[in-house]
This record gives sequence, C-alpha cells and structure tokens, in this order.
Amino acid sequence: MNNQETRIIKVILPGMCPHCNKEILTAVRTVTPTVDWILKKEDIQIAKEKTLKLIEESNISQKEKESASKWISHEETLFGPDEVEEIVNQLTKK
Repeated sequence: MNNQETRIIKVILPGMCPHCNKEILTAVRTVTPTVDWILKKEDIQIAKEKTLKLIEESNISQKEKESASKWISHEETLFGPDEVEEIVNQLTKK
C-alpha cells in the first residue's frame, strides 16, 4: 500500500435519488489534507505590510487602493508571505 492510499478517507452519505426518489447511499473518497505551511502572527502582519506597500505603488486608482487597503487591513483577512504576489496581481489586474 503506497502513501497516497493510506491517506484516503472514505465517507458514505445517505441521500435521495433525484430521478426515482428512492433512498441511496453515496460513497465519497477524499485525500487527507496535508499542512502546506505554518505561520506566526508576525508573518501575517509582515505579508500585509508588504502587500499594502505594493498596492500603494501600483497603477490602480486611489479608490481601488483604498478599497484594497481596507480589505487587506481587516483582521479577518489572513494570508502569508507566499501569497503576497498573487494577491497584489489579483487586486491590480484590470
């Protein structure tokens, strides 16, 4: 058995057939999630500060900069250093 096979989770869910309305069971397999990376609060804050700086230096309108800055600064917005470039690209893409 390889590593990929040992990480599979199988779930059987009850449901109703949309065609005949009979009770059915649906089996679903998924791979156990793996940890991508681990962050400290300081890592998130550094990523936000870098993103804010890059947004401010971008060619988007002042209104778009304010909107992006508000979203980035919100405490529930969380991302790490590896995502800064992607976020800046998405926020500045026309």
